[in-house]
Amino acid sequence: MFGKPPVTALQEYCAKKGVGLPKYNCMDANDGSKSFMCSVDALDRTSYGNGRSKQEAKHDAAANLIQDVKLTHPDILLIPQAPHEAIPTTDAVITLRDICVQQNHPLPAFDIIQQAGPAEAPEFTVLCQLATIKRYGVANTKKAARQKAALEILKIVQSAPRLDEGLQVASMETQITDGEENRYKKIKTYRELTESGIDDKPGELLSDRHYFFEKFNDSLRKEAKRILSDETAYVSRKERVGDLFRALSLKPTKTVLPSSALETHYFLELNLEYDVCFAGNDETINADVIEYFKHMI
Repeated sequence: MFGKPPVTALQEYCAKKGVGLPKYNCMDANDGSKSFMCSVDALDRTSYGNGRSKQEAKHDAAANLIQDVKLTHPDILLIPQAPHEAIPTTDAVITLRDICVQQNHPLPAFDIIQQAGPAEAPEFTVLCQLATIKRYGVANTKKAARQKAALEILKIVQSAPRLDEGLQVASMETQITDGEENRYKKIKTYRELTESGIDDKPGELLSDRHYFFEKFNDSLRKEAKRILSDETAYVSRKERVGDLFRALSLKPTKTVLPSSALETHYFLELNLEYDVCFAGNDETINADVIEYFKHMI
């Protein structure tokens, strides 16, 4: 996917040709959707784009202009460009959170699990997890990747009669007291939930993760600490991490992560009570695992 985003590609092409740089004009869409529309003037053409932010609208407009001029300026396609996908003007993250609140389900969690590519053409991979459901989004901005991941989860949520049928999702109602139940029923959006003053929100605390490892067998934890503290006994991080997993009786799952990077990237899941995942190349994952357990054990 590595390539330059539309705004960068268009500006670089105009600079090479010695013509005026693109001129953008962004404004509110004024259609009640809290989105933006943008026009761009370049190469004697005007094109338009839409987005949930001015930046997204600019990229959409630039991508549309590149498509409009590729017949008269075919060499514009010689600039490496990241594939552009128009992002819906509705906010998938907010929509997903609101549905979870309305149906009394846990709230989705988002994590940036990979960042690749050069600074001028980054690629972000975001994991969206709703209970046991996991989906990924890949884009050249963190925000767009979050939207794509949320959209994939939304497809599942909106296609299921009840989210807790066959998807192993615990109801939010199991996490609240009877006195709070009626109060939750009055809440219809994620914003209302965050402003409600209810402290017992769905999710997990970092302290709970620490406590989970404190409950490990003492002999297992003692051996893991020895491996983590001995900086000279291992030739490679891979060997050290292997001994660490064996000491803790962990059997992680490792899969190849789809990526355009030249080096193979992986997704490593520890298969614990609390989801613990790592992503990257072998060296990055091994370093992250060691650092993680140094803090947790």
